[in-house]
Amino acid sequence: MDSDTVVRDASRRVGAARRSCRPAVSDRAR
Repeated sequence: MDSDTVVRDASRRVGAARRSCRPAVSDRAR
C-alpha cells in the first residue's frame, strides 16, 4: 500500500468519525 493511500484512508476515517461524532459506532456499522 502506498503511503498516499494510507493517508487518504486515514483522512476519510477521521471525516466519518467527526460527522458521526462516534468513531466506535461508525467502525462497528462497517
